[in-house]
Amino acid sequence: MRAMELLTAPARRWAQGKRRGEQLTLVADAVNPAQDSAPIASNTATVPEAQSNQPGEWTLAQRIAFRFAFVYFIVYSFPYPLSLIPGTDRLFEPYRKLGPIIIPWVAKRVLHLSQEMVATPNGSGDRAYNYVQLLCCFAFSLVAALVWSIVDRHRMRYEKLFALLRVYVRYALACTMLSYGIIKVFRLQFGEPLPTRLLQSYGDSSPMGLLWTFMGYSAPYTIFSGLAETIGGLFLFVRRTAPLGALVLIAVLGNIVMLNFCYDVPVKLYSSNLLLMSIFIIAPDLRRLANVLVLNRPAKAVTLRSPLPSRWMEYSRIGVKILFIGFVLFSTVNRSLERRRKYAGELTPKGPVYGYWEVEELVKNREPVAMVTANSKAWRRVGVSNSEMFSIRLMDNSFERYKMEYDATKKMLMLSTGEDKYTLTVDPPDPDHLIIEGALKGDSIRVRLRRIDASKFLLVNRGFHWINEVPFNR
Repeated sequence: MRAMELLTAPARRWAQGKRRGEQLTLVADAVNPAQDSAPIASNTATVPEAQSNQPGEWTLAQRIAFRFAFVYFIVYSFPYPLSLIPGTDRLFEPYRKLGPIIIPWVAKRVLHLSQEMVATPNGSGDRAYNYVQLLCCFAFSLVAALVWSIVDRHRMRYEKLFALLRVYVRYALACTMLSYGIIKVFRLQFGEPLPTRLLQSYGDSSPMGLLWTFMGYSAPYTIFSGLAETIGGLFLFVRRTAPLGALVLIAVLGNIVMLNFCYDVPVKLYSSNLLLMSIFIIAPDLRRLANVLVLNRPAKAVTLRSPLPSRWMEYSRIGVKILFIGFVLFSTVNRSLERRRKYAGELTPKGPVYGYWEVEELVKNREPVAMVTANSKAWRRVGVSNSEMFSIRLMDNSFERYKMEYDATKKMLMLSTGEDKYTLTVDPPDPDHLIIEGALKGDSIRVRLRRIDASKFLLVNRGFHWINEVPFNR
């Protein structure tokens, strides 16, 4: 019996090794079916590789959804980002003029809105004009998709057109995120709290103003959020990293959309569309991501082939791509640096009127005004920032705000509110005092101001602490 086991042991080991080799080959083919290998002799029927790699027909719902998405994203974004290319302004000018013509007509004739549709940019993307614009874009895309579906009803799939649309959406979203990200990195969107902001109490600030103060207080957090947008945008430029970029931006833009809705920031429509673009880019990879992250299954690699038929055309495409990305990066960074030198608080030269001031003496119409709370409209404090804002806090804690221009040579201060304009003289007797004289709102005034050290504010000087024995929450 022992002799028989010794004789049959090599045969058993050879059979076990053969079965193990077949199993490893099956696993390798499952993970990478495109790999050339000899057919495996087994009782399990296999699908030929050429047949398994052929793209299947799209469902009717997929075809209609693609047609709608194609028209919607092109109409919504065009001519951006092509408009970034120098010399294209005249080329796209006729297209830009269509909106201010069509949208007011639709608002008046179709929707019967009495509100005036203002197309001039003013910092808000949630005006009535923008809502009608989005409605027109949606309606046009829906009608175009239905007509397209009838005319082209025999076509079963749109692989090449889908790839082209995905490239366009990638570049439009990438350029947008680079713009938003870089201005955060240079602290242009959320700057340090200026004297006009420190003059306010929490109760006087709007939800958007509170968010801007929250973001602007911390330079590291603002830069971090800008880097997240910038890196996500850069990933989108490369096909291999585009899904990763879309995932990063879904997280970033999801947070931005919630902030815009919850803090009443008037960029709700635009940020929501940017989030929709991120979801569109990642959509083809959702099943593969689910296999890896949720179902614990292997995911088949995507074959990235050149979209062009010849090598020289592919090299030309890469060269144009590098030039475009380089130009977008250079122009965005250069524009941000110029704005930072002009507007950023810590870099802009601070004139004698800049700062946070306490009113020591107020003379109105040659009569001294007692600085008591009973005089509700008497000046209490003044905040002047380099962002061309002059704010006055009155004794009743209300505010008067003016747009400001300061001529250091003539020592003249020009204040305006709409059509009303006022010119006052400025006399700094010493670095810590300021005297303003002139006519304001029908009264002659003379105000003596004393500078307050803004670094004394707790919001500014609290700083960062590794160790906190007790919470410091005021």
